Amino acid sequence: MSTVTIQKRKRKHNTTYPVYFKNPFNHRKEYFRTFPKLKEAQIAANELRALLNAGKLPTKKKLILNPLTFKKVGDSLKTTWRTKLRRGELKEKTYTDYCYWLEGLNRIRKAWKNTLKEAGITGFHFHDLRHTFASNMLLAGASLKDVKEMIGHSDISMTDRYSHLTVTHKTKIQDQLADHYLKGATFNPSGGHIGVTESKSHKKSTEESLLSA
Repeated sequence: MSTVTIQKRKRKHNTTYPVYFKNPFNHRKEYFRTFPKLKEAQIAANELRALLNAGKLPTKKKLILNPLTFKKVGDSLKTTWRTKLRRGELKEKTYTDYCYWLEGLNRIRKAWKNTLKEAGITGFHFHDLRHTFASNMLLAGASLKDVKEMIGHSDISMTDRYSHLTVTHKTKIQDQLADHYLKGATFNPSGGHIGVTESKSHKKSTEESLLSA
C-alpha cells in the first residue's frame, strides 16, 4: 500500500491542502500538488495512491515561464484598478494615485534602460542595486540585522546570503589589528591607552621642544 498524505496549511485568508507521497523507488517524501479544497485533495490522493500501487509515478508538469514586460504588467494593473473603481471597491483619488506612481516607475525604467545603453553596460538589472546596497552596508560595518531592516527582509535567513561579506570584513579588521601589534603596540592592563610604544628619550625630547617653544 503506497503512502499518500494530505496536509492542512492555514494561510492568512484561506486554507490549502498540499498532497505528498512516498516514492516507492527511493523511499523519499515528494510533493505532488496543492488543492484549495479538502475534497479535491482527497480525490487526487486516492487516484495517486492507485497509480503508485500500479508501480507508476505521477508525471511532473514542466513549469513554463512566460515573463511579462513592464508594459503588460502595467496594463493588467490598470485594468484591475478600473474594474474595482466601477464596483466602488476603489476610490477615485486612490485610482489616480496608483496610475501616477505606476507612470513614475515607468519613467524610471526608461531612464535606467537608456543609461545602461549609453554606458555600454549589459546584463545589469535595476534590482542589482539592492544587492550592492546591502553588500556595501555590511562592508561599512553594519550587522546582518541592520541590513535586514534597511532592505525590508521579512526573515533574517533571507539576509544570510550576504553573511560571507561579514566574514571578509571581520578578517580585514583582524589583519589590521595584527599589523597594529607588529608595529610595536603594547597592552596596558590598567585600561589605559593601547598604542605603539614610545621611547622615553623621544618623549623627553618632545617635551623639551614644546617647553622651549
